[in-house]
Amino acid sequence: EAIGSEFASLYQDLGCQVTLIDLAKQILPTEDAEVAQFVRKQFEQKGMKVLTDAVVQSIQIENGQVHCVVETANHVQTLVFDRVLSAIGVQPNTTGLGLERLGVELNPQGFVAIDDYCKTNVAGLYAIGDVAGAPCLAHKASHEAMICVEKIAGVANVHSLDRSQIPGCIFTHPQVASIG
Repeated sequence: EAIGSEFASLYQDLGCQVTLIDLAKQILPTEDAEVAQFVRKQFEQKGMKVLTDAVVQSIQIENGQVHCVVETANHVQTLVFDRVLSAIGVQPNTTGLGLERLGVELNPQGFVAIDDYCKTNVAGLYAIGDVAGAPCLAHKASHEAMICVEKIAGVANVHSLDRSQIPGCIFTHPQVASIG
């Protein structure tokens, strides 16, 4: 997940000894493998330890330190840290909004299902931003809001959002930017 790499990069730059443990086969799994490998190399040159295709089996605090049992393809090891930051990605937070009572459809990932103009299956109800699904980015939400309001206001020729062409940036050192 990008946010885990962002925080790992930040803390490494602040002088902490960082170990980045990623469940995926590469860090930054949504980016091209070549880009992810370059960023990993930069991290490692700064002294960061990077473990990919790794599973944290358990975490326990003992004497003020965090003991993590980590399984990789090669072996299981216990690593000891002062602190652990867990970045597990974005999950839909639609519980308690009353969507079930209204009959709002959710997609298989649990986000509110919308059409090209952010309209839900319930007449007069629109959804934008993180609740409407990935990518969960502020500029995507702002653009969805404009589309939604223009559609509600009856503006002619409202253009829908091409979700395959949303730019993104990962704020690591080095930074990564992509589109599509």
